[in-house]
Amino acid sequence: MSFEMRQVVFTFLTEMRSQHTGKTNWSRKELLDFSNSLGFASIPTWILNDKSRRSSKRGEYLFPEMENDSSTLDIVKVVKDGRGRPRKNKNMVQQDSSVLV
Repeated sequence: MSFEMRQVVFTFLTEMRSQHTGKTNWSRKELLDFSNSLGFASIPTWILNDKSRRSSKRGEYLFPEMENDSSTLDIVKVVKDGRGRPRKNKNMVQQDSSVLV
C-alpha cells in the first residue's frame, strides 16, 4: 500500500473516531454520509471489500479499532485497493504523518 493511501486511510479512521467516539457499527447510509463529508464520492473500496468488516446484520459494517487509541491503528491490514480516494476538489484534514506505519 502506498504512503499516500495509508495516509488517506489513517485520516479517514481518525476523523471517524474524533467525530463519532466509540461508534463501532456503521450502516451503509451512515458511512456514505460520513464519506461524503470528507470529500469522498462514495464509500471507500477498502471498507466495502473487507469481509472482516461486515456485520451479521445486512448493510452494517464493523470498525472495532474505533475503541482503541489512534496509535494502534493497523493500516497495513486494510485492503490494498487504491479506489476510494477523496475527490480532487475537497481536501481531507491533514494529520501528522509521523504516526503512520
